[in-house]
Amino acid sequence: MKTKLEKQFRRRFNLFGFDTETQYTILVFLDLLKVKDYPTYEHSLRVAMLSADIAGYCGYDMKPAFISGALHDIGKALVLPKSLKATIDFHEEDYKEVKKHVLYSCKLLHGILNFTADVVLRHHIWQTNGYPTFNEN
Repeated sequence: MKTKLEKQFRRRFNLFGFDTETQYTILVFLDLLKVKDYPTYEHSLRVAMLSADIAGYCGYDMKPAFISGALHDIGKALVLPKSLKATIDFHEEDYKEVKKHVLYSCKLLHGILNFTADVVLRHHIWQTNGYPTFNEN
């Protein structure tokens, strides 16, 4: 049974008219996240819809923003569960582990959804102490 959020996501997903292969790819990735960490899965659905709305408002193509939003945290499917689910006992080691999700995301998506791989690689660089860091030399 689909939740209200999943129904909203699917309506938007279908509205964009993605080809069958792209639909399948996105849904398989999201299913990995759904099994690994349901709150991150729901977060990804919300980010997909919000990203598409922002892109549309700015006059950009909404489809790439939707895909990138949906898959921005897909690398968390490879993060150790202990670190991913840590709350009260969240330590520096957990932070280092969770930070790996950006590179994991990029590696998972590279060669399949290259634009999205580039976006997810940079989705944390603008925050304080953003990551990953890039050497400009």
